[in-house]
Amino acid sequence: MRLTALYTVLALVLPSPAFAFFQMDFMKGKTESKASSRWTLSDWLSQKNKMRLADQWLMANRAGDGWFEFNPSATTGSYKVSVDSGSGSTSVTRNSQKYTLDMYVSLLNLYAEYEKSGDDLEEYGGAVGLRVFGASSQTTNLVARYGFQRSQSLSTQERWDNPYAEGLLQLYILQNFGLNGQYRYFFPKDSNHGERLEGHRTSAGAFLEFLFVRFYANFYQQPMKRTSGGTVTTEKRDGYEAGARFFF
Repeated sequence: MRLTALYTVLALVLPSPAFAFFQMDFMKGKTESKASSRWTLSDWLSQKNKMRLADQWLMANRAGDGWFEFNPSATTGSYKVSVDSGSGSTSVTRNSQKYTLDMYVSLLNLYAEYEKSGDDLEEYGGAVGLRVFGASSQTTNLVARYGFQRSQSLSTQERWDNPYAEGLLQLYILQNFGLNGQYRYFFPKDSNHGERLEGHRTSAGAFLEFLFVRFYANFYQQPMKRTSGGTVTTEKRDGYEAGARFFF
């Protein structure tokens, strides 16, 4: 009743153009208010799609059958190491043996490795990481790590403790077959003899699984740079490795 009276007063007081403008603005606001509270099938489908995507992400990243995983591995390989000191270069083929241990507590990753190569070099270290994507070690996943690696010459007793950061990607193509890739960057660090070491390692390969055993083969490159007293020596490894990993 009051709204009708106000509407009548405005019609008498306001000029015709002004009243017409008021009338259009009033009706527009009323229509928009109704539209904002209107339920549509399109809105429902859009909301359902958002919820489905959220459920898919949760399913892909939820914990598997157990919150703890224990994955040891053993690898044997061969590589060619090329050394260039500026005044000359040498190239020789070496063999290596490598052992690793991956442990997962839910998404948290603890990693340890040991490698002995034929050029009188011993390497070992560890890292802590996070599984950014993936439900377990036997699903498509992405892991980021930060750790350190000690490289030690058994003949000269020179050693480096290089921190590193790395990312590992594992992609299943078939139910029991997949591809993997790794990139590791070694931050510069001086040895106990004052020689600086830095570089990176990239690897790519494939794997085949039978229940809790995985057989794999990788190809890798590892260019490194050593600096001592203004002299730069480059050392590059090109090789392959093959081994088995167990899932517990």
